[in-house]
Amino acid sequence: MLHQADFLREVENSLSYRRDEESLIEICDENGCLSEEQAGKLLANHGHTFDEVLEDPYDRDPIKLEARNVEELLLWLGY
Repeated sequence: MLHQADFLREVENSLSYRRDEESLIEICDENGCLSEEQAGKLLANHGHTFDEVLEDPYDRDPIKLEARNVEELLLWLGY
């Protein structure tokens, strides 16, 4: 059973993610990709590096990851 504080934290995180996702999409180029600096910042905020993404793409598309596609990076991060 989820404690009320945990539930509220999950809701808050969900809302925060939606705002972050929208702001990331706004700064993408016309192909939906981030600059090196932007992708590095996104990954660093989650405790990762771009090298980690390329070394272990999990089940994500490596070509899109190399291009720093924001949707693919967010999926790699587990969103």
